[in-house]
Amino acid sequence: MTTLETLRSAVAAARAGDLATVSALVDWGVSGAGLIAAAVSELRPEIRQRSASSGLGEIDRAVLGDPEITEVMVRPFAARLAMTRDIRPASPEVRETLIAALRVREDLPPELSPEQVVRLAEFRAQVEAIEDVFVLVIDAEELPIAVTPRNTIAFPAGDERMTGEW
Repeated sequence: MTTLETLRSAVAAARAGDLATVSALVDWGVSGAGLIAAAVSELRPEIRQRSASSGLGEIDRAVLGDPEITEVMVRPFAARLAMTRDIRPASPEVRETLIAALRVREDLPPELSPEQVVRLAEFRAQVEAIEDVFVLVIDAEELPIAVTPRNTIAFPAGDERMTGEW
C-alpha cells in the first residue's frame, strides 16, 4: 500500500463509520509521544514518572482499541477524516511544522524510568523517519497529517483541529 492509499483507506473507513479500522491505521505512539514527553517535563519532579507511565499506558490502550479512547479520540478524528475533500502533498514548510509538533524532545527528565526513556526514544526515531506528509483539505482548512514508514498515519494528538470540537 502506498502512503496515499493509506490515507485514502483511512478516509474511506471514516466515511463508513469503521472506527476500528481508523484506529488501527493511526500510529498512536508517534501521534502522542511528543505530547507526553513535553507534558511530563513541565510537571513537578515527583510525579513525572507516574505521569509518563499514565501517558504511555494511554497509547497502549489506544492500540488495543479501548472503548474510551475510541470515543474521545477516534470518533472525532474519524468525523474530521470523513469530511476530507482532497488530499495533497504538504509543502516543505508544512512538513517541518508537523514533524516539529510530533517530535519527542531529547532532554527527557531524569526522573523517568530507563524503560520510559527507551520507549520515548523509539518513538522519537519513528518521528524522525517520517518522510511523507500531506494536507487534508476539509472545507476551507488544510490539516497536516503524516504517513509513517509503516504505512500508519500520525497527527499531533493534542491538535484539537483533528480531535476536538470544531
